[in-house]
Amino acid sequence: MPLQDPAHAALNLIPADFRGRARARSSGIFDGLADELKCEVAAIQTFVMVEAGGAGFMKDGRPKILFERHRFRKLTGGRFDRVNGSVSNASPGGYLGGAAEYSRMGEAYALDPVAAVMSASWGCAQIMGERHEMAGYVLPGAMIGAFCDYEDAQLHGFANFIRSAGLQPALQDKAWLRLSDGYNGKGGRANGYPAKLAATYARQLAVAHDPDNTERHDIVEIQAMLNLLGYGPLAVDGWFGAKSRAAAYLYRQDHNLTGLSMLGPDMRAALYEGIPVPPPLPAARGGPNPEA
Repeated sequence: MPLQDPAHAALNLIPADFRGRARARSSGIFDGLADELKCEVAAIQTFVMVEAGGAGFMKDGRPKILFERHRFRKLTGGRFDRVNGSVSNASPGGYLGGAAEYSRMGEAYALDPVAAVMSASWGCAQIMGERHEMAGYVLPGAMIGAFCDYEDAQLHGFANFIRSAGLQPALQDKAWLRLSDGYNGKGGRANGYPAKLAATYARQLAVAHDPDNTERHDIVEIQAMLNLLGYGPLAVDGWFGAKSRAAAYLYRQDHNLTGLSMLGPDMRAALYEGIPVPPPLPAARGGPNPEA
């Protein structure tokens, strides 16, 4: 694998136990990056919400991470499969979430420290360590060290990645399917990642325009997902009128949802859990495909 020598990977730049300065994002960072990328602030905020729940650090000051055992296996040529199959495995998964992800990565770190840090996604935009060059860092340790210190560094890494991946036009256009494929790979379609981006973006706008109306925030989220899943075209405006009601009713029929509340928790669970987004996204009923 590349950079097998920890010294050449600059692991010495990573603070002990991954606890650095943990400085929260600076005021105006989203506005500055939106100007750089010529996109909407809400488009950047969408990725931070979907990838990391809105913040790049855990309560203990370490960056949020997700360890990918299939990437560790690929980077190490599968030589640790028999030693520890829970952290070196051809199949993605095994996620424990939160601080437990550091325990998983720690097991891999004991086997190959460079491959371990490169096999985790880091910070508020969950950039993989192995993508450090796309984030603007020559060596993985330099990226991770910066991400341990500053959420601003995490966000600048996101902006660099978007430019490196050629995704700036898609971010400007809010082309969620193209963004999903370019940011997380086409595998993201299977878990509804494009729809989650679209719905979260809609919610960001609703919160900005009408911060106290939580019902409206819920409705725009559902309207956006119904559009991407082929039940529109609906105006994503937060008003649950006749057209949105009909689309929600049809979706509930198609998915055998029997709860009494049209927009109840069973509806949100169905929209977010396991609903495939096949390639290409289905054309909206009675209208054009919003992603076309």
